[in-house]
Amino acid sequence: MTFAQERESRDPAAARPRPPLPTSNLLAAAQTSPHYSTSLRSRHSLYGTEDRVVLDLGSRVWKVGFSGEPNPRECKSVLAMLGAEDGGVNGATALWGLEKGDVGDVEWQIREERLKLGLRDVWFNHLMSDPKARKVIVVENALMSTKVKAMIARVLFDNLQVPSLNFASSHLLSLIATGTVTGLVIDCGNLETTALSIYSSRPLFPLLLSTPIAGGRVTRRLRSLLLRYGVYVPPPASMTTVSSSVSRGKIPKEVLTEELLEEIKTRCCFVGDRVADSLDDLYAAGEGHGEDDPMDGGGAQEEYDEATDAPLLRKLERRFAHRATAKTISLKIPSLSTPVAVSGVGKGWIQIPGWVRERAAEVLFEPGTEDERSLTEVILEALLRLPVDLRRPLASSILVVGGTAMLPVELFLSAYNSQDFNAAEKLLSPSLSFNHYNRGFGFSTSSDLISTLRTFANDYLPDRQLGPSLRSATVGMTVYREQMWTGTLKVDLPGFGKAGERIEQRLCSVFTVDPAEGRIIEYVDYG
Repeated sequence: MTFAQERESRDPAAARPRPPLPTSNLLAAAQTSPHYSTSLRSRHSLYGTEDRVVLDLGSRVWKVGFSGEPNPRECKSVLAMLGAEDGGVNGATALWGLEKGDVGDVEWQIREERLKLGLRDVWFNHLMSDPKARKVIVVENALMSTKVKAMIARVLFDNLQVPSLNFASSHLLSLIATGTVTGLVIDCGNLETTALSIYSSRPLFPLLLSTPIAGGRVTRRLRSLLLRYGVYVPPPASMTTVSSSVSRGKIPKEVLTEELLEEIKTRCCFVGDRVADSLDDLYAAGEGHGEDDPMDGGGAQEEYDEATDAPLLRKLERRFAHRATAKTISLKIPSLSTPVAVSGVGKGWIQIPGWVRERAAEVLFEPGTEDERSLTEVILEALLRLPVDLRRPLASSILVVGGTAMLPVELFLSAYNSQDFNAAEKLLSPSLSFNHYNRGFGFSTSSDLISTLRTFANDYLPDRQLGPSLRSATVGMTVYREQMWTGTLKVDLPGFGKAGERIEQRLCSVFTVDPAEGRIIEYVDYG
């Protein structure tokens, strides 16, 4: 008797017939299952085979798109949306905020109607999709109000009739997009800054920290600095009026609307290098006497008040004005959804001092109070709250996200357009990697790139400009931006054109920002 026959006699279950192996026909049928069929554009998403609609509803910007695409379909300004309402007469600047008290039922009804109009515009004018056809993912901040989430869900289910809705943590999704699952995520938005520790894809919500020191405070500080140190050049009274001397004066309060301040903050401001003050410098600025210290966590009020804000702003000027590395620039007031209240033909110009551009964001790093910590104090407190064995891996993986954190890219483009090459170089890492694939050249240091940009500006294209964003997307610390590159040739330039010829090229630029330095470490152009 063989070993197999002996085993079968002892164990009757072993004598049962084995199921046949799958044939090639069965394998082919499984591979061509219609459940897993997908187009080349639409790949399998995390939540299934069908792309979801993704809504990132921020307090200043809405980003909407599909989960299978690399960039949003639309970035919608909340200020522009509210400004189009009755021509901006209502004065609303946000759909919701950090409520310190109860908000009336009428106000919530108004908010819900605004949200309804905004989402319907998104779906039918930008996504151009049937709301009933696709499931929805809403990217939520960890501290988003339950009442706000209920309002969003009510509009999506009752008005748009979406089939399914999921709320996903913005901190976790941002971290996963960078290719890691462990880190400390700092979300610096407009209303507040939140710090959330995540370990192995698990958000540690009991250790969550927040502070109201965020983009909104930068806007308030910028408003106060411009009202005191900015210069306004009004437009001419008529087309036939020619004045020999241009009248200049302080910027009127009604000119600095919220939407214009956002434009200035995005296009002109950046975070300057840390200033190492000596004791003599501190006393020269008036900071050694213990009164009205601008680093005491205070700051300019939402509405500029000469008596309250002037001492603080004077000390900031004494401390930073003589060390400014950025140039003073003149900005033509752009066309906005809320018209600027000026008289004359046109909208006028605003002159912004270089040190104001460089130090408006200083309010994020000034020492705060127990209730209003600075950005650096929030990061330190978040690390100290962690268990000792988690501090090293999370301290080595800090991710800064949010609208306020994306200042370096737009500021580099603004410095590029204004030919402020000193400011542009400060936003680039010394070991920058630059490549222009279609032209076939590149540089391995920022100094080489800046030298080439200077040569182009002086000898070939004095008026070259990068236009406003046509499409943009942010994935982790990488920013994708599509824009027009224009200029008029000063001399004949092979590969570009002849002298006097106008050049217009469509460019897609990819910027990667180092979260540790806050500088651009990789810059790639296509087009």
